[in-house]
Amino acid sequence: MKHETKFLRVGCILLAIFLFCVGALLTPLVRAQNTTTVTLGSNPWGVAVTPNGAYVYVTGGAHGDTVSKISTATNKVKATITVGSSPSSVAITPNGEYAYVSNFVSGTVSVINTAMNKVTDTITVGNQPSAVAITPNGEYAYVANYGAITVSVINTATNTVMTTINAGDQPSGVAITPNGEYAYVSNYYGVVAVINTSTNMVIANITAGNGPESVAITPNGEYVYVTNSNGASGTVSVISTATNTVTATITVGFAPSDVAIAPNGTYAYVTNGGGTTVSVINTESNTVTENITVGYGPSGTAFTPNGKYAYVTNYYGTVSEINTATNKVVAASQLQTSQKFLYNFLLLT
Repeated sequence: MKHETKFLRVGCILLAIFLFCVGALLTPLVRAQNTTTVTLGSNPWGVAVTPNGAYVYVTGGAHGDTVSKISTATNKVKATITVGSSPSSVAITPNGEYAYVSNFVSGTVSVINTAMNKVTDTITVGNQPSAVAITPNGEYAYVANYGAITVSVINTATNTVMTTINAGDQPSGVAITPNGEYAYVSNYYGVVAVINTSTNMVIANITAGNGPESVAITPNGEYVYVTNSNGASGTVSVISTATNTVTATITVGFAPSDVAIAPNGTYAYVTNGGGTTVSVINTESNTVTENITVGYGPSGTAFTPNGKYAYVTNYYGTVSEINTATNKVVAASQLQTSQKFLYNFLLLT
């Protein structure tokens, strides 16, 4: 009986692998009809949309050291750019000419010329840079160095580090207010640091939830949304920039990873990295109004400038496009479906 069970288990695993391969072979046929879920390979992470809405830049993917440039018109990869090791985050300058990519393992930031699709500069920052944000005037890039308890400030004219700020323990996320006066940095051990960008000094430390990971600021600059990724249930802390205090705590899905706010400020999208959903928060009531099913391990999210679509990176190999009017993924690829089956099956066996 023991041997029969063993052979049955092996046979089922082989069947699952066969179905996975069939799904992979069928993907081109499905993508010919539906081109709104892009398959990149494993581990896509950070995502940013160009100011003109024409392209999406995604870190990671098939080789783990690349950035994929996706056309929003066709949802097809137009270019693959080699950067540093384990790229984690990407931010694009307001003029759309450059993309700044934090390379977690390399300890560097790669600067991509978006017209040429090539790296034109590599900047050494602190240990394990996890996130990057660019000031509204495009003059500076702020990089959170997770392994160095610092934030590096890059002068984008010279692509050199002009100063390094002690910002707290394990800084993981960074966002800059629309007026460019403050940078909010989430520190994984429970604190959000507020940096005055004129002096590059920390002026406040705000206690958030358990494991603050990502941070986003409303277009009017009044509120900061912070994902708290640890704990039995994931939460989002809402901080008032007027008082630098937490005004609301919202329960979302398991292990929330990233947060992005719609250009009109009415909704915040939160990727729940421990599952398969994106939580939609109404920023007026600070309640979750919907949970959108995407791919497995959703990590990064970004809106198009017109707010009509949101792109979500899924750790197990795809990028999902969400129609924000309906809060539905426009289409799903066959490969994503077969990956889902295999992932669930292997967990059970």
